[in-house]
Amino acid sequence: MYNQGHALIGSLKVACLLETGEEKTQVKMHDVVRSFDLWIASKCGSNNQFLVKASTGLTEAPRADHWKHSLRISLFDNGITTLAEIPECPRLSTLLLQWNSGLNRIPITFFHFMPALRVLDLSFTSLREIPVSINELVELRHLDLSGTKITSLPKELGDLAKLQHLDLQRTHSLRIIPQEAISGLLQLRILNVYYSYGVWEQQDNEVGFADLQSLKYLTTLGITINELNTLKRLYSFSGLLKVIQYLYIKQCDGLFYLQLSLNSSFGERLRRLSINNCYDLQYLQVDEEAGKKWLPSLEVVALHGLPNLETVWKNPVTRECLQNLQSINIWHCRKLRNVSWVLQLPKLEVIYLMYCEEMEEVVSRSGIPREDSKAFRSLRTLSIRNLPKLRSITPWELAFPSLESIAVIDCPNLKQLSIKTHNTSTLPTVYGNKEWWDELEWKEASSETAFVPHFMPI
Repeated sequence: MYNQGHALIGSLKVACLLETGEEKTQVKMHDVVRSFDLWIASKCGSNNQFLVKASTGLTEAPRADHWKHSLRISLFDNGITTLAEIPECPRLSTLLLQWNSGLNRIPITFFHFMPALRVLDLSFTSLREIPVSINELVELRHLDLSGTKITSLPKELGDLAKLQHLDLQRTHSLRIIPQEAISGLLQLRILNVYYSYGVWEQQDNEVGFADLQSLKYLTTLGITINELNTLKRLYSFSGLLKVIQYLYIKQCDGLFYLQLSLNSSFGERLRRLSINNCYDLQYLQVDEEAGKKWLPSLEVVALHGLPNLETVWKNPVTRECLQNLQSINIWHCRKLRNVSWVLQLPKLEVIYLMYCEEMEEVVSRSGIPREDSKAFRSLRTLSIRNLPKLRSITPWELAFPSLESIAVIDCPNLKQLSIKTHNTSTLPTVYGNKEWWDELEWKEASSETAFVPHFMPI
């Protein structure tokens, strides 16, 4: 199914019906194509089946009588703050209200007359609670509450027996998930609680790992852990370890190292790993059972506030592992001296290194052959800030064939850029302080001349 979806999107892009979005992993429809599609839909359909008012500056929702015959309604990215009327829309299957940042309340009876609704997106609104009438959406398959301000889930959510996708990521205020809200979701396939609820099994009648493991169709899990004992309990649920794709660990005192791949499945599907404010953490380790091609799906690593982290990976990093890692974000890890292992990553596109006081090199001299044509071949963005001891990015000049931008802020001891200038048309834009730029050292005057048009003072 995954490959079929990518093939379909690829065909639509070739036909110019879709184009690449702001990120390479996103697609969007050109405004002209979108307008034409909506015109066709309005002409071929009847009784206004499509109500589309996205990004049009609305401050109020359309009147309820405009909803009545609609199959799909899109009102996202507006200034709607209230839903004053209770619409009757017996055929409505899709309702998109995301990115109405001022919307903070939904009337209790709002969902009374939407019996056919299958997709509901309320993400990135200011909602603080979900009305109990949510349980009347008996056909609902997809519910997105990510980025909202909800503090609890109603137990009535568990009545949605056909729900397959529940997105709760980045609901930072979520503190209560009743056991009944999850245990009844018998068809659930995707549950994302990444950067969200993390108090698993700490209070009676609230959801626990056993409840999640009982969801027999669950294939994708995003999860937040905020206590060492909770992390240890998670290790005993092999069914959950196999489906974790998004893992956020924060404030785990006493966590000296993080062990991944405790069996051959844990870590195999992991796509995002974030660790914040674990003050005792010294390194990450992958066990031998993972083999040489460990963490094959990992795309993003974010490490913030780890003052005792001395090295990221205890294991040797080769080009056989971490084959899909694309983004590295490391902040406030003051004991790190380098991240030479990034040189081995064939798909690495983004590096952020900030506030690492002891970092002397991005890649050390021992970490790189003098000429390595494969080094950093996919890197597009390099941003380094407040690395007071940093002396070099790489010990040798490299081509960086895909590099688009490099930002250097408060790195006073970095005197060279380590970028070859053999092809001036592909040089990256360099952002930095004018005083730092003026003190850079160049092996050849021609290199400085080549870079001057690409420098942007900040």
